[in-house]
Amino acid sequence: MASPQLENGFTEIAHEIVENLMRTHLTSNQWQVLMCIFRKTFGWHKTFDYISNSQIVEATGLCKAVVSRSLKTLDDMNLIKRKGKIIGFQKDWEQWQKLAESSTLGTKLAESSTLGTKLAESSTVENTEKLAISSTELAGSSTKVSRTANQQNIKDTLTKDNIVFPDWLNKETWNAFLEMRKGIKKPVTPFAETLLIKRLTKLKEDGNDPTLVIERTIENSWQGLFPLNDANMKGDNNGHKSNIKDW
Repeated sequence: MASPQLENGFTEIAHEIVENLMRTHLTSNQWQVLMCIFRKTFGWHKTFDYISNSQIVEATGLCKAVVSRSLKTLDDMNLIKRKGKIIGFQKDWEQWQKLAESSTLGTKLAESSTLGTKLAESSTVENTEKLAISSTELAGSSTKVSRTANQQNIKDTLTKDNIVFPDWLNKETWNAFLEMRKGIKKPVTPFAETLLIKRLTKLKEDGNDPTLVIERTIENSWQGLFPLNDANMKGDNNGHKSNIKDW
């Protein structure tokens, strides 16, 4: 049983910083990287320290590409200050709060209760039509769905750092699935990854073990995600399934 004690070490963070971070929209990956920076600076009573990407990878369990993108985003938002591998936290929250609030896409995604089913109206565009994408559309309808200008904009601007991962999703297994897709020359775009996560969520709600669904997909080199009890699904060499759209 874990028994953390302050006398074994602690990280001091001013309440004012914590309170303003609570109003800042960050992805789970960005939070992990930021916590690592706190630990390696404030945790040692330092303002800056030499922190390599590999150190963050080891501490967070994230892959190098995710760490690199998260650092760039945190730097763009002015939440951190860095020169090469010398990294520190920007304590002047007035400098980064404005930048965080000006990120229209980040605000919309953070305020959305369920990514892929509801996207909040942009605060910078008047009379923007609310977007609603039904679960059946995301599951893969064979009928081509027309998109509004705002939907197309979201698809074009969505990046890895904007994707919201559910707590129950096994990141290691999911990354292995993405690597398999690259191996069969069918890499997954950020928008397609969002649709696949939505599909996996539906399968989980229907009683399928999401980890087993992904593992079976990897084993068969399929493009899509299918119910575990779907024994009639047979794919060709490219992993296509009848009557179901792959991304």
